[in-house]
Amino acid sequence: MNLPTLVLWCGLAVAGGVVAGLLLSAVGRPDRRGTVATAAVVGLLLGDLVRRSDRFGVGTLAIATALAIAFVAWRGIRSSRQAAQVALAALPMGLLGLVIASAPDFLEGMTL
Repeated sequence: MNLPTLVLWCGLAVAGGVVAGLLLSAVGRPDRRGTVATAAVVGLLLGDLVRRSDRFGVGTLAIATALAIAFVAWRGIRSSRQAAQVALAALPMGLLGLVIASAPDFLEGMTL
């Protein structure tokens, strides 16, 4: 691994950690921020699943993703109204999650 690639991945790891911390700190709140954060986490999980769906062994990843989504829903959804809002927001967040999950590979391809 060359130095620019290493710096890129370290920078992405720090940025990802900051974003994950901000999102996960709001999961479980009964307000709009909690709803958006829960939907964003579900969207990231779905986006990563879609991104990796062309690889061998996707069944195991699908099971792990379903378990992770169930855990996030259990910790993040406080009412049936919030559950409906998270379900409606999960698809657009999934598209955004696909873009975010694909960005590191795209950026790495640009540095080579």
